[in-house]
Amino acid sequence: MDAPRRRRRSAVKPTATPTGDRPRPWSELRRLGLFAGPLLALLAYRLLPETYLDAAGAPAALTSGARATLAVMVWMATWWLTEAIDIAATALLPILLFPLLGVAKIDEATAPYASSVIFLFFGG
Repeated sequence: MDAPRRRRRSAVKPTATPTGDRPRPWSELRRLGLFAGPLLALLAYRLLPETYLDAAGAPAALTSGARATLAVMVWMATWWLTEAIDIAATALLPILLFPLLGVAKIDEATAPYASSVIFLFFGG
């Protein structure tokens, strides 16, 4: 007599695969974000004014380093929101871009990544 076959149970429900040649929406969003990040950063850098009014109403200069930092922030936010690249890899952009854009030297750009708190998150 044959033993009944046991059915494996899983908490994960099978997902339907896309039909036809339709692209998956997440891959399209990631591809869009991959190119939109640098473009939006360049646009933000160009559109930010060189002077602004401070809290007292006096004009103050917005340095090119500050504008570049804000542009890198826009780039990173775009990649985080669209998940174009892994979040951990996106977080490394300042190490590459800050020295190239003249915002900070390489040792200044990498110092926040060597914090003992960061290593606590890595190690648990």
